[in-house]
Amino acid sequence: MSGIDPDARSHRRGDGEALDVAALRPRGLRAEQLVDHGDIRIQVSRLAEGDDPAVNVVKTLVIDYTVGDRKGSVTGRDSDTVTLTADNHTIVVKKATYGVPNDAKRSRDVKQKLQDMIDKGMREFQVAHRAEATLSLFRTPQQGRYGGINVGKAGEIRSFGTGARGGLANGGVYLMEATLIEGGPWRPESAVSLEEDILPFAVQAGKRVYGMECAGRFLDIGVPEDYARAAQVLGA
Repeated sequence: MSGIDPDARSHRRGDGEALDVAALRPRGLRAEQLVDHGDIRIQVSRLAEGDDPAVNVVKTLVIDYTVGDRKGSVTGRDSDTVTLTADNHTIVVKKATYGVPNDAKRSRDVKQKLQDMIDKGMREFQVAHRAEATLSLFRTPQQGRYGGINVGKAGEIRSFGTGARGGLANGGVYLMEATLIEGGPWRPESAVSLEEDILPFAVQAGKRVYGMECAGRFLDIGVPEDYARAAQVLGA
């Protein structure tokens, strides 16, 4: 089976019919641009799944949200697809209603439902970015303690230990392909650090390593004072 040459003008399928490769290219580019810009698209009518507040009536979705320090608002009807731009930050839904405007009986608070739709998780993030490794990141003013990470606009990690003050740091949760660990210069009998050896090597080798900023509290149980607070923070 032969593959499609992206630089070729056309490619002949097994049945002899020629495919116009150039005609296929724009669709892929548009999809990738959505990923690179961190856009999240939501079909408004999906909010009716499981709990339709007004059957057979066109409904409206109103969302108030924050992305980092930026506030945003978007409105759409059932037939619309609304777009929220994350810019590699976590989208936090502050308020969201779905239903018939100015009719409380035929409207629903969909804040949590919408947040769950947005928070698709690390696996979906990794697939969308075609990443070989994805790191959870958290925002902290203590860059001296945790070490910074230089992250590009699309979430790609450019380098470690170079983040700006008040920037992003490693949250300690990883999703990665096994080949990323197996393909390094380290020996099985030698000590290897994920943070100091494997991940920096992967970035320097040009591997697709991405970071996903996560909401919530960060607790470093490798530090005695934080470990002592673990039970309180976790509600045990």
